[in-house]
Amino acid sequence: MKKLWTLGLVAIFLSAYSVASAAPVGNPAKPILEKGDTPFKVGTELDFVTERDLDVSDEDVTVENLNWYAGKISYALADRVEPYVLLGAASGEFSEKWSGVDLKYETETAFAWGLGATVLLKEFDNGIRVGIDGRYRQVEPDIDKLTLNGVSYSPGDVGISNLSAEYKEWQVALGISKELGQFVPYGGIKYNDVEASLKATISGTTYTTDDINSDGVVGIFVGCDFLPTKNFSIGVEGRFIDETAFTVSANYRF
Repeated sequence: MKKLWTLGLVAIFLSAYSVASAAPVGNPAKPILEKGDTPFKVGTELDFVTERDLDVSDEDVTVENLNWYAGKISYALADRVEPYVLLGAASGEFSEKWSGVDLKYETETAFAWGLGATVLLKEFDNGIRVGIDGRYRQVEPDIDKLTLNGVSYSPGDVGISNLSAEYKEWQVALGISKELGQFVPYGGIKYNDVEASLKATISGTTYTTDDINSDGVVGIFVGCDFLPTKNFSIGVEGRFIDETAFTVSANYRF
């Protein structure tokens, strides 16, 4: 049974990678994964979105890079529910193309925050665990550089004004996992959407894009946690279909 489970997860991962062209989910067994003396847990998430298409009328908007660096504070309730808060920073690159205009925004690193909860729904006799995770996160970074049809501008240049960017996302995910010694592989499906806006005035022309959403909202995720000790875990995760992204994380339960 253990070999079949391992082979199944490997197959899921390979098929996901082949179709890949949001926010991290994490292991759905998180509320009971680390075994500390208290319910408090601290951790970190380094999340890197390398490609995501966004949806807005008559325009092509793409997330070319979006990097999140967050600290995570959580509290386990009865080893079933784990609410958490995310505090950190984020930066990104966004491109727009429409009607002969090729515009690229590169942002500064700015304060980012989020919140969410992981709920362990069921643990079966064979060790398979099923859970859900929901989260929200956002960042409103300053623009560091603009490129219009190959010509670059910086804030403070003559004719450059009204620079702004905003990025918000929310996600709900359903996943399964199984503990195999010190390793806990997991995978599942998620719903993730985005609300974003971009604005810049260049030489008297204002470029404003509001009501930006995700072009695809359903994706899959696969990952694995490694527990070198009972109260410490290190994890890696990949997300595909609606976005191409990966996360490295660590958690310590007191």
